[in-house]
Amino acid sequence: MKLAYRGALLLLMGALGLVGVLAPLEASAQPSNALKAEEIIERLAAPPASRTRSLGTRAFKLEPRMIDFQIGFDFDSARIRPDGIAQLEEIARALQAERLAELRFRVEGHTDAAGTATYNDSLSERRARAVVEFLAARRIDVERLKPEGRGMRDLAEPGNPLSAANRRVRIVTID
Repeated sequence: MKLAYRGALLLLMGALGLVGVLAPLEASAQPSNALKAEEIIERLAAPPASRTRSLGTRAFKLEPRMIDFQIGFDFDSARIRPDGIAQLEEIARALQAERLAELRFRVEGHTDAAGTATYNDSLSERRARAVVEFLAARRIDVERLKPEGRGMRDLAEPGNPLSAANRRVRIVTID
C-alpha cells in the first residue's frame, strides 16, 4: 500500500478500533496458490494424461501439462510486482531442475475481460515476455521458453470475467 493511503487507513481503523484487521488485509495480497519448486517439478514432470479418441481405430493424444500462477503486475502494465517475484523465483528453481531440463514451455499471459480484445492481447503478450525475461535472468535458456499472449481467451473464471483470477500466467509443456 502507498504510505499516505496506509496512514489514512490506519488512522480510520484506529478510530474504529480495527487496527488488528490490517495484517490480514495485507496478507491477502500474497498469492494463496503459491507453489514451491518441488511441487512445480512434480506437476510438470508427471506423465501426461491421455485422451482416447476412436474413429474406427484408437488413437491417443497426450494432453500438455500446465500450471496457472497468479503473478502480480501493476495495473495496465507488464511490470512484475514484488508479490509475484517469490513465485517466479520458485518457477526458475523448478525449471533448472534436472527432471525438467529437456522440456520446453509455453509461457502464456492472460488478462481479465476489461478492455478491448486487441489491447488485452498486446498486454498479455508483454506480460508473458516479462516473465520470460525474468526467467532468462535466472539462467533459464530462452530457447526453452515461448511467450504467448492469450488476452482474455481461456478465462479461469468465465462466470466472472473481471475477476483477478483471470489475470494470470500459465506454464504449459510443449512436446
